[in-house]
Amino acid sequence: MRSANSQPDSASTSAPKRSVGSWLFVSALALTGLAIIAAHAPPRVRLLVLFPVAHGLLAGWLLMRVGVAVQLRTSRTTTILATVFIAAGLLGTMFESHRMYAAKVRRDFSAAAPNFFDTKRLSVPLDEATAEERAEFERMKKDLETARRDRNRLLARRAGFRGYLTYHVSSLGGWPFPWPELLWGGEMLLATIAGALLFHRQSHDVADASSESLS
Repeated sequence: MRSANSQPDSASTSAPKRSVGSWLFVSALALTGLAIIAAHAPPRVRLLVLFPVAHGLLAGWLLMRVGVAVQLRTSRTTTILATVFIAAGLLGTMFESHRMYAAKVRRDFSAAAPNFFDTKRLSVPLDEATAEERAEFERMKKDLETARRDRNRLLARRAGFRGYLTYHVSSLGGWPFPWPELLWGGEMLLATIAGALLFHRQSHDVADASSESLS
């Protein structure tokens, strides 16, 4: 009798674990797809603050829809996990956007200013060159090497993450450090909170609906 009674108990305890695992897996796939779609959205749609908040709300809604589909039992732990998922999705969108921006900056640099500063392409001066010509040749090589380093530093600065954040807020004008970073951090925080609150609110609505149906 005891073993027979223990079978339903073990089944009832393993079911929530399976639903949480399914929720985590499906949610990871859904939010990865959402992050990629958001990163490739047209620039005119990606409005400052509004677009990240809409992304966070949609992520929270998707997480709850997946939870309902797998019959997830919501709790404080699932709300914390949802918050982490939403923040990770927003960060994924930002880093994918930065990757595409950096690739475009490098292409633009290559098209507008080909690397003419490679000193390895310079030929060695002729043996019969005078000492003055050799000195001029060496000065030219040093100038080109300096120009090459300056070009690479400019490219690294513009293609870096800080350069992307400056571009991200360029519609508001030229903002010096640390304002682009602070605005981006505020966007991420506001969007994550909005999505987490929506998930939390919907979890209560789903729980109330299920209790009413049982009663």
